[in-house]
Amino acid sequence: MGGGEADAATAPYQVSVVVSGWHGDYHACGGVLVGTKSVVTAAQCTDGHKAGDFKVKYGGLDRTRLRAVPQ
Repeated sequence: MGGGEADAATAPYQVSVVVSGWHGDYHACGGVLVGTKSVVTAAQCTDGHKAGDFKVKYGGLDRTRLRAVPQ
């Protein structure tokens, strides 16, 4: 609402929360890094999934070109 163009330096702590399903991986929601090992996202993004279903990707504004966080 009323936003503008983003640049990568504006929110380097922003990540993509990706779910692995039977049809492949898909972007479920955005998330925010909290420290070096935690991500906060909305509860509805995780509903019906196990922790092992998720990946976190980061590194730019184009979510098709993001890097996976090593586990």
